[in-house]
Formats: sequence, structure tokens, C-alpha cells
Amino acid sequence: MAGQESLPLRRLKQFQPLNRLTDDQLVLLASRAERRTHGPGQRVVERGVRDGLDIFLIHGSVELESIDGRKSTIEADTEKAINPIARLQPRMYNVTAIKASEFLVIQQDILNQLLRAAPVPQVEMDSGDGVGDESSEEHHLLMEFYAELRSNQVTLPSVPDVAWKVRR
Repeated sequence: MAGQESLPLRRLKQFQPLNRLTDDQLVLLASRAERRTHGPGQRVVERGVRDGLDIFLIHGSVELESIDGRKSTIEADTEKAINPIARLQPRMYNVTAIKASEFLVIQQDILNQLLRAAPVPQVEMDSGDGVGDESSEEHHLLMEFYAELRSNQVTLPSVPDVAWKVRR
């Protein structure tokens, strides 16, 4: 974000999953993020591309168009805009700015690394015997796996690789 005023931390905390990060992590994230602007009619995201970026809408509005031609609109500062835009990789939508829009662009690898180091929220039913902490960590791992699965970032070993290692 060189040369640009950084977003206030309270504004960053309005986005999911950025709201899970500590203030220190948000400062680090802001230093590694980029702010981009797009004018009306400019393409923000191209369907089918794997760019490894999370894009958050700060100001303006965008239109998402799926492969079957269905369209939806996302306005900044609404419930739809709290999550990254068209996060799945490869991209499932063409995203076009409807009016002048500003975006916060973050490398997914950097965000995932910070999220892994983020404090895990306490489970409400924590009995103090350590069971709640364990199930919370399991839930965190499950959600992380689910996010990677949805973004096609999971790589599983092939059966021959496993068989070769067992044989050795």
C-alpha cells in the first residue's frame, strides 16, 4: 500500500476473516496488502483465473456474472461485502466495477499464514477441563481444511506414493 493512507484497523475488522486477527497482525497485513481502484465498467476479476488473491470491496459496487449468465451485485458496506469477493480458485465469476470502486487485495497465502497464527476463539461450552480447547482447535483445523478444499488448494498424496513409502 505504498503511497496510500492505510485503512483504520476498525475498518479492517469489518471484514471476515480479518476480524479474527489481532491488531498487530492487522498492522502487518496492511503493510503487505495492496489497494486498487477500478473505474465503472473495468474488469476486477476474470472467471477461470487462479491468482491466489483475496479481494475485499472497500468502496463502490461490483457486479458478479457466473458462467450461466446470472448476475448479482455487491455494494460496499453491506452484509454481502464482508467476505472476499469471488474467493474460490479458479475464479467462478467475472467481476466488473459498476461505479468507481476501491479494493483491498491480499495474497491468500499471507492471509492463511496469519489466520493460522491468530488466536482461536473460545468455545462457549468450555468446561475448563481442557476439552473445550481441544474441540476448538479441531474445529479450527476442520474449517481451515474446508476453506482449502473449497479453494482447490488441497493436495493429497497419490496411492502409489503412499505404497512406495510403505514398501521402503
